[in-house]
Amino acid sequence: MASDKSGRSDRTVYDQSSNESLRPEANSAGQKIQEAGLQIKSKVADLGADAQEATAEQVTTLQRRLAEGITAYADTADEASRAFADKESTRTAELMQSAAGVLRDLAGSLSNKPIAHVVDDLRGYGRSHPAILVGGAMLAGIAIGRLMRSSPATDSGAQRKDRS
Repeated sequence: MASDKSGRSDRTVYDQSSNESLRPEANSAGQKIQEAGLQIKSKVADLGADAQEATAEQVTTLQRRLAEGITAYADTADEASRAFADKESTRTAELMQSAAGVLRDLAGSLSNKPIAHVVDDLRGYGRSHPAILVGGAMLAGIAIGRLMRSSPATDSGAQRKDRS
């Protein structure tokens, strides 16, 4: 290998000059990678925000539907209380009216508050009125059971064959 006056080989001089000429390109590439990383983080944050917004909209829609359903149950409880009052079952009529009031309050809470507040309210109500909560759950179970028995039975096997 050839050497210059300072004792360095040609290869060492070539390597140093190559490194110096590549350094700006490497810095530029590093900056571009950092910029791309920031853009990716920004896009991921935007997608997360979009998903959170879509979920919030779905929860709000579900809350409204649930409030409407609960209001319908309250209307049914009112009708039942009138029927019991007509049959001179005043205690049962009062209980049904009370249940209707609680259901209407719940429906109002559902339609006017964020879901986290509604859940907190329900927990607090359940702690202060456990008997009403358990009784309401039993009534809801009975109502759902009757609804299931009164709905027409479907044969899932026949439906699968029809879809094929």
